[in-house]
Amino acid sequence: APPRRGIRRNSPTTEMPPARSLAQIRALYNTADMPSAESERVPVGPLLLLLHLGGTNDENGQVDADIPQRAQVVVQLYRHAIAAGRRALVLTSGGVDPDFSFNPTTMPHWVYAEAALLDAGMEERALLLPGLPALHTVEEALLCRELASRIASRAGCANL
Repeated sequence: APPRRGIRRNSPTTEMPPARSLAQIRALYNTADMPSAESERVPVGPLLLLLHLGGTNDENGQVDADIPQRAQVVVQLYRHAIAAGRRALVLTSGGVDPDFSFNPTTMPHWVYAEAALLDAGMEERALLLPGLPALHTVEEALLCRELASRIASRAGCANL
């Protein structure tokens, strides 16, 4: 895991990355860059999958202030689910692209979001790894839907 980083207080204006085609996004599904529905952490059966959406970080890996705030909410939701007897996992999101300034490092943003969750008290075993390599919210939705569909299929449920 990366060292814990500080928190950025102001986000730079970020431009949109070059859009990946649907075929390029689908090609990510079967790579080591994507979490697997077959992971040993994914139980067979009902599962609450909590998605911690990505954000921005600077060249030192310092995340914007909203990332730790969101992490606290995700930890609370996870703990409520577990207390209610539900099985739950947390999935972080955020990729890396040198043409997009939301993350000017070589480390995927989901790694920094994961560190914020751990700092907020999330149990490491609750994290589904790796996180989603999404570059923006639309990709997060598409990638998460595919993963959730594969998890549901493994559990014998209908596809989403």
